[in-house]
Amino acid sequence: MEEDLGLLINVSMTELVTGSNLSSADGGGGLAVDFKARFVPYTTLSVCCLLFNCVALAAICFVRGPRTVHHRLLANLTIGDVVGTVLLWLYYNSPYIFPRFEVNPCC
Repeated sequence: MEEDLGLLINVSMTELVTGSNLSSADGGGGLAVDFKARFVPYTTLSVCCLLFNCVALAAICFVRGPRTVHHRLLANLTIGDVVGTVLLWLYYNSPYIFPRFEVNPCC
């Protein structure tokens, strides 16, 4: 039993992604994740969020009348949401975009 745990800890990141050394009762890899399957939903949600925020920012910027502090705060909020959306998209899809990226242990 302890030997199995040692093998599981020493498995490289590419083997975790592909699930080549892992086996479980359901027939698939225990920690393996299909990154291609989640690329399309995350990309679709991110594009919808970006479009919505761009429309909201355009509406805030081209509003007629006196601009108050609330307009500036809402503009900052939409810009922050756009930046957050791009960063989260990169975070969720980085294993698919960079498939050969491996984390090497320091020891």
